[in-house]
Amino acid sequence: MPNRNAFLQRHALYKHAKSSTYEKNGTVFRIMYGSGPVAGYFSRDTITLGDLSLPRYNFAEVSDASGLGPAYYIGQFDGILGLGWDSIVVGGGPSIFSALVASGQLEKPMFAFYLGDLEEGELVLGGTDPAHYTGDLQRVPLLAETYWEVALDAIIVGDERPSKTKRAIVDSGTSLLAGPTAEVKAIAKAVGAVPMIAGEYMIDCAKLSTAPDIAFVLGGRSYALKPKDYVIQQQGVCLFAMMGINIPPPNGPLWILGDVFMRKYYTVFNWGDRSLQFALSTKKKKTTERDGEDEPRSMRGHVAEAVVA
Repeated sequence: MPNRNAFLQRHALYKHAKSSTYEKNGTVFRIMYGSGPVAGYFSRDTITLGDLSLPRYNFAEVSDASGLGPAYYIGQFDGILGLGWDSIVVGGGPSIFSALVASGQLEKPMFAFYLGDLEEGELVLGGTDPAHYTGDLQRVPLLAETYWEVALDAIIVGDERPSKTKRAIVDSGTSLLAGPTAEVKAIAKAVGAVPMIAGEYMIDCAKLSTAPDIAFVLGGRSYALKPKDYVIQQQGVCLFAMMGINIPPPNGPLWILGDVFMRKYYTVFNWGDRSLQFALSTKKKKTTERDGEDEPRSMRGHVAEAVVA
């Protein structure tokens, strides 16, 4: 395992000594992720996302990222930008999206994700991009304002309903699908996946054509994943993109619908009416420069990566 400094050296780092707008806070920061603990200290600076700007925003400079594990060490992301609610902000709110809403800079109080399949994805702040989904957006009200949590009506695999869990969160920071270990085991069996090491499962690639869909029922509507959606193929091996995780009360048990789900379904996080909205994702058609000029400001200017000025 690399040492904690090695985890940071492989990434682009914020260096407050080079920022003219940096303000020292110095309060110790600690958080426990599913992969392990992360620590650092709080600082203030101007946060810029596209053409949006938040001066004197309080955020955490991480000095020890070793708890994020090997995935961060080899990953292509440099940090974590939480888009949850004020209630779960370590050190107190506001969360960054709450601050953006309060600033009056957004056209609409929402953000939306398109996760590209072997192509660039898109995050829209302040609206949606209809070119990246087909059909109508279907609304599902939130159960709570902590995580983006909704009621899970059922999970259907073929003719089976192998889940009794009634809550799910949608999270772009989780790569796979994750749920209670016993339920994941039952679903893996139902689709023909066999256990490997470290709680992972593998499916015979030759049998994918006969494997059943996995459908998550949210707000009375079925959101189905076909075998090609819930399998990760690498060097001739088909990995089942689902993992077991037992989250204790009061937060659990629950399911986490991560990138595997969001890649199939365009997801709108509607801060204004406290809901999630889903539609089938689609690749964006090529447009001319003139077409781009006619797009709403929220689509054109606020598709962005988070940076610290």
